[in-house]
Amino acid sequence: MDNIINMESGTFHSVLQTVDQKFYSFGSNEFGELGYANKSANELKLIELPFTIKEGDEIQICCGKNFTIFIHETDNENSLKINDIMVTDNFKFNYEINSNFYLDLNLLKNISNDFYNLIKNDIIEHLNENDQKVLYYLIKNAIIDLNCLNIDDLFSNYDKFINFISFGELELNLVTCLFILNDINDIKHEIKLLLFNDISNRMNVDNIMRILRIVNNYLSLNILKQAKNSILLLLANKCLAFIKENATLLKSDPLFEIIQDKINNVKQPFKQINYKIDNLENIAKNVTESLKLLYNDESNSDIHVIINKDKNELLQLHKSILSVHSSVLNILFKNNENNVVDLYEFIEMMVSDHWIIDLFNNSAKINTILQIICKLCYGYEFNYLKLNDLVGILIIAQQLDITWIVKHVCILIVEKLYSINDTEFIILLNLASVSQNNNDCRELVEYFKIFCSNNLTLDYLQKIQLSCQENIPCNNFLKVIIDYWLRVNRK
Repeated sequence: MDNIINMESGTFHSVLQTVDQKFYSFGSNEFGELGYANKSANELKLIELPFTIKEGDEIQICCGKNFTIFIHETDNENSLKINDIMVTDNFKFNYEINSNFYLDLNLLKNISNDFYNLIKNDIIEHLNENDQKVLYYLIKNAIIDLNCLNIDDLFSNYDKFINFISFGELELNLVTCLFILNDINDIKHEIKLLLFNDISNRMNVDNIMRILRIVNNYLSLNILKQAKNSILLLLANKCLAFIKENATLLKSDPLFEIIQDKINNVKQPFKQINYKIDNLENIAKNVTESLKLLYNDESNSDIHVIINKDKNELLQLHKSILSVHSSVLNILFKNNENNVVDLYEFIEMMVSDHWIIDLFNNSAKINTILQIICKLCYGYEFNYLKLNDLVGILIIAQQLDITWIVKHVCILIVEKLYSINDTEFIILLNLASVSQNNNDCRELVEYFKIFCSNNLTLDYLQKIQLSCQENIPCNNFLKVIIDYWLRVNRK
C-alpha cells in the first residue's frame, strides 16, 4: 500500500488514511477499536464509515488506548460547518451528526459544573473555528483527563495535551485555553498554572505582540465574570512586563506606541508576575472531601457494583466518577442496562493466567481490594498496606486500566524493595516478570533489575532460576536479570 498520507496510532492499534480518503485499521481489536465486531481479528481491514466523504472535506483521526475517533468536517448547502463525529468502541459506531463536540455532558457536569455551565452559555458563540477545536481538546484532555489525575501524573501528562493543540500557533492556542478557563473555579488550579507558566516560557520578541493582541481581544469581549481579577488579565500584565524589559527590540512595532502608557505603568518585573495558588489548598481539600461523601451514597448512586463471590456485597457508586479513572469500567457501564455490574466476576474472568492467580492468592481478598480501588477513585488516600496487598491492587488496577493507581502502587513497592524477605522477593520477581511489558510498570521493573544487580549474588539468582523452571515468565525474566547482573558487575 503506497498511497498512505496519514497514520494515527493508539496503544495497541493503528489507523491508516489513503490519498483517496479510505481508512484501514489493524492491531488489537479487544474493545472494537478497529471498527468491526471480530474481537480476535487484527489484520489490515477497510473501515466502513457511516458517512460520505466529499471533495474538500476534512477528516481528523484520534486513536486512544482502546478507541478511535473520526471527526468529519464538511460544508452543507448553506455553507455551515457540520462535524460528523464517530467513535469506535464496543464493536459499534457511536455516531452523532451536527455535533461540535463528542462528550458525555453528565460526566462533564460531575467533574466541573462551572465548565458544564460555560459550554451552555454565550461564550461558545465568541469562539472561531480554531478556538472551538481548542475547546474540544481542552474538554477531552484537560478537563476530563488531567483534572482527574494526581499532581505528579498531571505534570507528566500535560505534554500529551500540548501535542493535541499544537496546530496553528501553539502560544495563541494556549491563550485560548486560559480564556476558556478564566471563570472556571472547580477544576485543579494546577492546570491553569501549567498553562500560564507555559505561555510565559514561550514568550519571545517575535510572538509577544501577537500574544498580547489575542489576550486583549478576549478581555475586550466583556463576557468574563472575573475579568477584573482574572488569570487572563494577569497574563496581559506579564506580556506588558516582557515588552518593557525588551523595549529597545520592540519599540518599532506599531502596537508599542499605542500601549506606551500601560507599559510604563507596569511596576513588577517580568519574573515576579506569577499565578499563585497558595490560598487554594483549602478549596482543593473541600472538593476532595465532597467527593468522598459521594462514596457508597445510595441517594445519588446510579450504578450498583458487586464486589464479592456471593453477590451480596454491593457498593452504591457513580458511573461518571469511575469512568473517568477507568476506560474498562466506562465500557462495562455502556454495555449495562440494569445499572448493576458484577465487578468480582469480571476480575475473576480477566485474571485467568495461572501465574497471575498464584500472585493474587497471596494478597487480600478480591472484595477488599476492589473496595480499596473504588475508594481511591473517590479521593481517599492510600493507608499503610502490606506488600502482598499492593500486589493485588496493582494486578486489579492493571485489569481495569487505572493508570495512576498502577503507577502509584509501583512507587510504593519500589520503596519497600530494600526491606523485603526471601518470600517477598519471589512475589516481586513474579510480579515484575508478568509486568515487564506494561509501560506503566516500567520503572518498577527497572528498579527491580537494579536492586538485584546491586544487592544479590549471581549464585543466589541462579539458584532461584533453577527453582522456578516451570514458571516460564519468571524463568525468562530471570535470564534478563542475570544478563543485566553480568553487564553491571563484570565491567
